Amino acid sequence: MQNFPLQLPDEQDEPQLLRWLDINQQPLFGLYKFADGHEIRPLEETLPEIKPMGTIETVPQTGTRVYAGYDALTAGQYSVTVGIWAGDRLSQRDLRSQVMLAATRVCYAVSGNLTLPIASFSTVTPTWRGSAALGSTVKAVFEAASAYWLRPPKSPQIVAVGSPATLSNGGQMPAPLQLSITAGTADVINPVIQTSAGTTTWLGTVPAGQTLTIDATPGTWSVALNGNDTKTALRGPQPRLAPGMQTITITAPGASAVTSWREGVL
Repeated sequence: MQNFPLQLPDEQDEPQLLRWLDINQQPLFGLYKFADGHEIRPLEETLPEIKPMGTIETVPQTGTRVYAGYDALTAGQYSVTVGIWAGDRLSQRDLRSQVMLAATRVCYAVSGNLTLPIASFSTVTPTWRGSAALGSTVKAVFEAASAYWLRPPKSPQIVAVGSPATLSNGGQMPAPLQLSITAGTADVINPVIQTSAGTTTWLGTVPAGQTLTIDATPGTWSVALNGNDTKTALRGPQPRLAPGMQTITITAPGASAVTSWREGVL
């Protein structure tokens, strides 16, 4: 017999489950479970607050206040309180331990088809309610890596090299690109990418037939030539698309290019 609190919603009321993923985007824990009288369920989420990256400054001798700084959003903390019920105290402790361990390894929180990249956990706090029937809770506080929840990746799109190409970002976030440039029959020297962010240059040579990959996806950021880390050769901003219809121009004679990105929403 299950001794769950009667006020808990029915399974049909929660079609979208909250999941925690590790650094490889593999599931750590599905926070919804019925098994042998055990239940694990998110009780409360506190979504990240968002703040501007700039600051409000007072103009000397005028008293006028103006906004100064980079026009972008930064994320605050994201917290989840998980309720745990089990048939006995030992099972309660085991389930609580599993949730706590999972919380320390979370790199992505997934709700429905949206993903929030996590920089790190801040605190993990267990609370015992006094009996197995009353259950226990674990409150996990995370530092969000992005101010936006990310939609699934766009299908890879071929980008013409040497002339402006038009791409559409249907989200609210300036979307960092995942971009691959593959040299043709000749080496490519110092490829240049022009996007909404400005001019990005990779200083080096992409040998014929090899691929340079730039992945500026929130929570990822990597630059690699045939799998070898080459971040130090990148100059300029990480390439990205502002919301709406945008153009990208890749200068890499003889190469081919493919790009993808994840749109973000608040």
